[in-house]
Amino acid sequence: LRTVFFHDHLFANVHQQHGLFGALIIEEAGATFHNPQNGKELRFGTRAVIRRKDGTSFREFALFVHDFAFLFDRKGRPLNPPEVPGSHDDPGVMGINYCAEPMRERLRKKEDPAYLFSSLVHGDPATPIFEAYPGDELMFRLVDGAHEEQHSFNITGMSWRKEPADLKSPLAASQTLGVSEAFNLHVTQKYGAGDYLYYFGGIDDAWLGLWGIIRVHRRYRKHLQPLCRGNGRLMPLAPCPSKDDVVRRYEVVAVQKKLIYNRYGDHDPDGLVFVPLEDADRVLAGKCMPKPLILRANAGDWIEVILHNAWDPEHPIPYFSYPTVPLDQEYGACIIQSFGDMRNHRYHGLFGAVIIEPPGAKWYRNFTGKEDSFAEQAVITAPGTESFREYVLFIQNGIRLLDVKGNLIRTAAEDDGEPVDAEDTGEKGYNYRSERFANRLARDPRIWKVFSSKVHGDPATPVWKAYSGDRVIFRTVMPADKPRNTSIAIHDHLWREQRRDPFFRIIPLQGGVSIGNKFDMELLDGAGCPGDYLYRSGSFAWDVESGMWGIFRVMKQTLGCRCKGMCRKIRNCFR
Repeated sequence: LRTVFFHDHLFANVHQQHGLFGALIIEEAGATFHNPQNGKELRFGTRAVIRRKDGTSFREFALFVHDFAFLFDRKGRPLNPPEVPGSHDDPGVMGINYCAEPMRERLRKKEDPAYLFSSLVHGDPATPIFEAYPGDELMFRLVDGAHEEQHSFNITGMSWRKEPADLKSPLAASQTLGVSEAFNLHVTQKYGAGDYLYYFGGIDDAWLGLWGIIRVHRRYRKHLQPLCRGNGRLMPLAPCPSKDDVVRRYEVVAVQKKLIYNRYGDHDPDGLVFVPLEDADRVLAGKCMPKPLILRANAGDWIEVILHNAWDPEHPIPYFSYPTVPLDQEYGACIIQSFGDMRNHRYHGLFGAVIIEPPGAKWYRNFTGKEDSFAEQAVITAPGTESFREYVLFIQNGIRLLDVKGNLIRTAAEDDGEPVDAEDTGEKGYNYRSERFANRLARDPRIWKVFSSKVHGDPATPVWKAYSGDRVIFRTVMPADKPRNTSIAIHDHLWREQRRDPFFRIIPLQGGVSIGNKFDMELLDGAGCPGDYLYRSGSFAWDVESGMWGIFRVMKQTLGCRCKGMCRKIRNCFR
């Protein structure tokens, strides 16, 4: 059973927000539970060392997220109280294990958001500090104790299998959860010494203090007993690249650029983007519209990135030393984002993705045959595997957009006088593009024609193109910004929820999509019959009507097809 959530179900609406919940953790038979500081046996607590019968052990951390927490300040004044008893407003604040470290309070001490998470500047947060040594096996028991909102738990620099008992299940670094849900995050991947940030990805959550530190000590500490290790339990640190290793070097520029989301003039005047160095001048000159940064590497490669700051010189990006990163397996997509100002950077578009391809792969821009590491639509070829078309889809919500007249756009409207939840504010889109219904209906009010390219032309959102029967993989990520869960559906197409497991369930829609999530969606039987297929959020109200939809265009193979000939030549290189 692993982790079992419990709470008072008789008066949940009264007691739960005050913290009346807990969990029963079921360990394997014969295991013993010990205090991580002195090794003595224990029965209760959110931290423990679990010793197995075979002599190995792991560190266990129980982590409860809690919203609608009824708190008061030091003067006894309520924090975010409802306007009237029985109000539908979301009251209170949030916490982790009855603790919180609000961003606002830290920014009062030092306004520079680049140091928001720094213990050197602000001291350690009030939220739990989970301690370990390099290579320790970790188990996070993640529980949503109260009360309504959806959350997404993230750890920077660590990962786990989505299914803890299945070594072939995909790696993940985030987990979406809702009230009464519990998850077991088993970290057995390599990691070194240092402070690792854990946080709940929605900006509302992080702003209210849902973040903390995993502290991995380099040297022995008296207050932290080392683990008992069996053969092979000590996970070695990653080596430095050898002379025969492939090191892929990228130069990236962070620029400020007005982002125009569609031909109707919806825009973010304060856009922030990562662009390849070779494209920076063209982007700044307005000769091309930027797209989210996409970097590619193959399993077994190393990546080295040089970041240039093209922003206002009075607001430099502080220097930090980051190691090169080894990529030892085909991982799929991994989100890039800036923590220099978590509140504003990703909100305005400062994010991207690294895509880890099969060993020996080459990458070509879709329908051109030109090699391109940054392509949004690509053809991927590799020895020993069937070539495929790859589409990188960035899901965005909470975008601050102005219309062509400079007015703030608010698709989500009050309902019968009830204000819009903070989680639902802002606009929606994909890849710095959005196709709101309101713009189309102003041109032609026939709602049943709102998706028609014959009437309105193609949407601003990416139009993915393939030929019938082509192998297709969507690399889907959600880097920003609001915590409200969304979903992604592709009409008349199916995929396995875990694509490498032939026995896993087949789905037409991926739900529970939130900040930090990534999904590698390989279409069963490839692209369907020729035609236009919608890809969209599963929520029409506010998501789809706010611009979260696009077209997957499947075309018929022809003898004179230029792409077909190029793809055949590329495939022949590996035969």
